[in-house]
Amino acid sequence: MDSGLTSGFCTYCGAKIVNENAVVGKVTLNRADELVNSLKLARAALVDGDRQACQTYVNTALVIEPESSDAWFIKAVLDKEDDRQYQIDKARGIRGTVQSGVFTLKDLDRIWNADYKEHRENRNILFIVGLFFIGFFGMALSIVGLAVWGTFIPLIVTIVLIVALIAIHMFAKKRMERMP
Repeated sequence: MDSGLTSGFCTYCGAKIVNENAVVGKVTLNRADELVNSLKLARAALVDGDRQACQTYVNTALVIEPESSDAWFIKAVLDKEDDRQYQIDKARGIRGTVQSGVFTLKDLDRIWNADYKEHRENRNILFIVGLFFIGFFGMALSIVGLAVWGTFIPLIVTIVLIVALIAIHMFAKKRMERMP
């Protein structure tokens, strides 16, 4: 008799036979420890800047548990250059039903805000350098305009341009601060 069957009938006499060696019940694997270990390794690789190892560990975690919020949040960090994929991974993490506490939405937001702050600081430096060059060349053009044409129009245009750029920058800065 097949070891998977619990009982059967004799083909000769029709009597019921009970298989005492049959395996009864369901066998389930608890891979929670393996999931947490993969997530911890992925986080460590992320901190070390080893994107390839991090991707490998995250993929392993997602094979173990496709609904792992932590794994999807780490994957979102890896995909932050592609805004569409970042949003998809973040949404999957939020919908995820398994939270291990290794990498949370709070961690993801902290990384996103740090990168965004760096981007804002770089933009401000670029703006200041741009204003310096506009001011320098505007003043040089004003001196030439005054000497050659006897007019202050290039100086007035330069001042108006600088004031307009500063106003636009301040408006954009306030608008960006209100963004989530």
